[in-house]
Amino acid sequence: MSAARGSLLFTDVALRFGPHEVLRGVTLDLAPGEVLGLVGRNGAGKTTLIRVATRVLRPERGSVELAGRPLEAWPRRELARAVAVVPQQILVPFPFTVAEVVLMGRAPHQPLLGFDPWLPRHTAWELHLSHWSGELPVLEVYRHFTYGGQFHGLFGRFTYLGAPVHGFSVNKVGNPYDRYARNVYTDTFNSAYGPGWKRESGILTHKGTGTFCHSFVPQRPFPGYPSTATRPAAPGERYRATVMGPGVTPVVQWEGPGLTAADRALQSSTRAIFDRVMAGDRVCASERTAS
Repeated sequence: MSAARGSLLFTDVALRFGPHEVLRGVTLDLAPGEVLGLVGRNGAGKTTLIRVATRVLRPERGSVELAGRPLEAWPRRELARAVAVVPQQILVPFPFTVAEVVLMGRAPHQPLLGFDPWLPRHTAWELHLSHWSGELPVLEVYRHFTYGGQFHGLFGRFTYLGAPVHGFSVNKVGNPYDRYARNVYTDTFNSAYGPGWKRESGILTHKGTGTFCHSFVPQRPFPGYPSTATRPAAPGERYRATVMGPGVTPVVQWEGPGLTAADRALQSSTRAIFDRVMAGDRVCASERTAS
């Protein structure tokens, strides 16, 4: 586990599963650069301690701080930049290369709207591994024309065991306050941004439904970006969507072709899919192309 921003402090941490007390009175102060080994028999609580340290589990008593801040105060995306876990094994059910798997761990760090990296953290590599043999989360992604057929768009849903994956509250700029929220990161290939894959957006799945949508439209860059000029619409030859699984489940990714003129004839069936998948999502209603 890496926590480059400062020390990791446990104070009297306790956790139980039902009647079984797994952690009791755990107190430690791990300084930057320090290496700590946890030794114990199976079931002693080593993995549980790591899950508490990464906010996958919440202690029943005590507190955990990272770099002087309570772990609960870290926005999920910011925490993903500061903490990583490398378990013993990884399940990769799709034919990704090692480089592609490593780059999935960079999803929270990449600039949006097709900007090339300009900060050191944009190009630093990290590897997130998940030791998981259970059911995988499901990322559904569909392509369609939006806003009267003028723009290309994506919509979809993120679920686990049939239940929507989403957070419960965000701040005014869209950063989540809780550990449940998930961003779907969209990329466009060979677009107005330039050749190759370029990061377009990061979209939080919506509360209650786990759904999301995005249209490739002109947008103004965010504060702090290298330019303030409006970015062009950037439909591409292909699209890609990446999202971190809930809890310790793996990162999942979807990739599909861009839209062509031939796809316009399929919009009636796509609207039916939109109505089924996006039912109850009022945020994305305006992106449904009318008949």
